[in-house]
Amino acid sequence: MSLAIHAYFLDEQKPTEEWAFNSITNLFSRSDGIKSNISANPFTKKKFLKLTIDESYSVSVFFDSGQSVTEDLNFITKGETSCSSRIRVLFGPDGENNFDEIKVIILDFLQDLENVLIYNANQEKVIFNSCRRQ
Repeated sequence: MSLAIHAYFLDEQKPTEEWAFNSITNLFSRSDGIKSNISANPFTKKKFLKLTIDESYSVSVFFDSGQSVTEDLNFITKGETSCSSRIRVLFGPDGENNFDEIKVIILDFLQDLENVLIYNANQEKVIFNSCRRQ
């Protein structure tokens, strides 16, 4: 089964699509067997970053902003917080867990960001909120 993780930028942060794609690409800049390219949805023309690992596994990274992001976060948090942008990461199916290290690297990167809430769309639950760190 694929895995979808959303990282919502809280407060007044203004990350950009370019920053998001470059940051995640740079995580793997010294890794063999990992290729990255910017693609676009043929219907919406919206750009996304595609990572291909060992020519057999893929991760897609999307950057969203605007009212739909705000509405999604309001639904998740029951209106307790707001934001205007997010990174969505869609990990391909990995039945034998051969690519768990890719998930860990990206999740660690997202958790290290300031003022971010991370949501597991598959489990429909918040898995990390940097604003609640002790």
